[in-house]
Amino acid sequence: MAEVRLVPDTRETFHAFSRALVQDPALFAPDERFVPHRYDAAEADAQFDALQALPDKLSYAVLLDGRVIGNLRFKHIDRAAKCCELGICLTDESVKNRGLGTEALRRALRLGFEELDMERITAKCLLSNRRSLRAVGKAGFRPTGGDERFRYFAMSRGEFEEVPAPPFEGFLDTAFLCSERIRLVLDHTAEARPAAGRFPAYHFQICSPAGEKMGDCSLRLGHNENTYYGGNIGYGVDEAYRGHRYAAEACRLLFTLAKKHGLGYLLITCDPDNLPSRRTCERLGGELLEIAALPADNDIRLKNGPERVCVFRFDL
Repeated sequence: MAEVRLVPDTRETFHAFSRALVQDPALFAPDERFVPHRYDAAEADAQFDALQALPDKLSYAVLLDGRVIGNLRFKHIDRAAKCCELGICLTDESVKNRGLGTEALRRALRLGFEELDMERITAKCLLSNRRSLRAVGKAGFRPTGGDERFRYFAMSRGEFEEVPAPPFEGFLDTAFLCSERIRLVLDHTAEARPAAGRFPAYHFQICSPAGEKMGDCSLRLGHNENTYYGGNIGYGVDEAYRGHRYAAEACRLLFTLAKKHGLGYLLITCDPDNLPSRRTCERLGGELLEIAALPADNDIRLKNGPERVCVFRFDL
């Protein structure tokens, strides 16, 4: 991929952005009338001058091989509270769906935390703007809620500086995954499929000490949009063995395995109406990040039907 750069906006780069901009209908709320963008030099001058006069805004041009492909802004900058909001707009279809917006956001986060000395950076996206929702998620923002029009996101300095998991160096021996009441018997492993956003994974049978199968569980080793909505851990206990908290015990064993792989935290998700699974996450000490609306093209929604999931985080 060619290098994406951010440079402080000048009158020249602002005009270049305005000339190249093809307005995206997804940037308009459902109750707003779509108005195609038309370049007007005098209007662009006026907008640029207005931006430069606002102390709580900073505007940057997004460059690809020296060509302006977007505009990125820090808004509502509160230097006392050390927080701001981040927004981005790319010029046209030729530069979308290529990961360029995500890369620009990542560079903006580094600039915001390291040069602007922010402690918290937020973002908001229209629910209709699927590309923007994906980009902020891939850049590492954490969803914080939403309403009928927007989904809200945030990232703290601590989250930005969080040490990522080390590179995957192979599957480990799992014979140690046992307790007085259960043991996890490896069924199979799955290699990573980067093109599909899939991480290496373990799949286990939850068994009694005598080897009787009581359920299944799995562990996925990484963090992206798939694991945000689908979780790092999946589990299911056969009906005859429910009510004994075997799922929670299996999760604790998987936490140990995840720590051996260097993961700092895990996510577990469940249907909001699945009260036993929610109680399992609560007993394990999980932090409920949000009840997230699943994207329309998400595999969980397409296969199983739920439209929302509870997202629990577990620091290891």
